[in-house]
Amino acid sequence: MATLTGHIPNQPVTPRDANGISRITPKSDRPTVKAAWVTWVANKKAHLYSGGSNPGKFDHAGLTYADEGGGFSGTTYIVTVANGSNQYGSGNKYYIQGLGGASPTLTLSEGQTYRFDQSDNSNSNHPFRFSTTPNGTHGGGGEYTTGVTKNGTAGNSGAYVQITVAVGAPTLYYYCQYHSGMGGQANTP
Repeated sequence: MATLTGHIPNQPVTPRDANGISRITPKSDRPTVKAAWVTWVANKKAHLYSGGSNPGKFDHAGLTYADEGGGFSGTTYIVTVANGSNQYGSGNKYYIQGLGGASPTLTLSEGQTYRFDQSDNSNSNHPFRFSTTPNGTHGGGGEYTTGVTKNGTAGNSGAYVQITVAVGAPTLYYYCQYHSGMGGQANTP
């Protein structure tokens, strides 16, 4: 092992990634480490640029791990729309890649994050939404928005609906914002 200047002999050197985060940090600790890094950067910038000049040398926006796929580490489901049948009858239905049939029942675990990718052009005019009522607004309910993030326009590249399932979340139902009978149930055990 090479000797490092100023290094105390027999002390391990923790390997770091390009962002200065320990490569041995378990995934469960990563949000804490990232938060600590953001705080450190803010303090460092405040100290270095207290005179008002800030060239942004220490900005690390979008700090992610290489295995997080651009910062998202949850489960992604590819959503398409096609003709089919479900409990509401026949017509356009949501299909979730990897799950069988039209409007499959989903299992969304509390505390986990799920992204429903609507980039496929079959999703045009079929925005994916959640409700606590079967068939959503078409069944007399409202849109469920707790932990839900929407990005882009259904049917266009990069469009998705993302949900981080709250602890104690009720049984949810997914539906199309504009058309009745396209969705199904999402259990939240």
